[in-house]
Amino acid sequence: MPVRVTLARKDPNLVGLGIGYSTEDDGLRGRITWEKPLLNTRGHSATAEIGLSAVRQNASVGYRIPRGTDPLYNYYNFEYGVQHEDRGDGIESFLSALNVERVRRLNHDWTESLFVRWERETSTIADVERTTDLVLPGVSYGRSRSKGRPFLSWGQSTSFELLYGSRELLSTIDLLKSTVSFKYLRAVTPRNAFILSLQYGAISTNDFSRVPASQRFFAGGDRSIRGYKYRDVSPRENGEDGEEDEDGEAIGGRYLEILNLEYNYRFLDRWSAALFVDAGRAFNEFDRAYSAGAGAGIRWQSPVGPFRLDVATPIDDSDRNRGVRVHISLGPDF
Repeated sequence: MPVRVTLARKDPNLVGLGIGYSTEDDGLRGRITWEKPLLNTRGHSATAEIGLSAVRQNASVGYRIPRGTDPLYNYYNFEYGVQHEDRGDGIESFLSALNVERVRRLNHDWTESLFVRWERETSTIADVERTTDLVLPGVSYGRSRSKGRPFLSWGQSTSFELLYGSRELLSTIDLLKSTVSFKYLRAVTPRNAFILSLQYGAISTNDFSRVPASQRFFAGGDRSIRGYKYRDVSPRENGEDGEEDEDGEAIGGRYLEILNLEYNYRFLDRWSAALFVDAGRAFNEFDRAYSAGAGAGIRWQSPVGPFRLDVATPIDDSDRNRGVRVHISLGPDF
């Protein structure tokens, strides 16, 4: 059979402009990206990015060196970035980070990353400012698979990450942090599907007060516990005396537990309705109560993934958490 192949040369420089809006974290935001997809005959590439919003400003540069016979999934990556974040919730941080990693594709679609990350972060938490240096060797594994378009009939994603810092390895504190996440989707009929997701995280350290804001755990928001504000579920502290206070400022926790259960019913070609219950906690003590939210939503299958509109309310007796929240998000489930 005759075969005709047409090739087009890729532009030597690729520039992208993006704009977005989030009801949860950034509000209105913009992004400028630059990519040099081919620097030399060995396939090296470079990237740069600037992001701006009212609460977060960041800039980063990256350099990638492919290796092996499958360079899309096997490479060395070098990245440096800075980020300033101030949400007006009592936490402000400025982070500088350098990351060196070796990425490779394993059997059964697993991706492995071995990395060493240096971070210097100045955080103001509950009116106390501290600067922490961390040198963090670590490893992460991840895999995401799915079937069916545009409505998925099956999907599963799993990720693990473990990182370690020590005063003997130039870190300000000893730190061991682990995170695990799992998500599963199953369509029991062509119109009915269930989605289950779990998240767990833990930090072990000799001085939690010096753990920077970006490493602590928070819950609440459209990717966590719907019905709550972004990062609103957290241990709280009174800045004046340093004691835990439910009316104080969110300071982040040592541990994280999140469970989400959602039911989807497809009533039109690209439209579905959802009912969901979320529960979880970011906490320091294991006797801390769980926070839960429940609600309903609607989904439209766009070319870049589901557009989700959710209305949720907390299942909580606290006056601070009463009310109804609207969550809007866009992007693929897997």
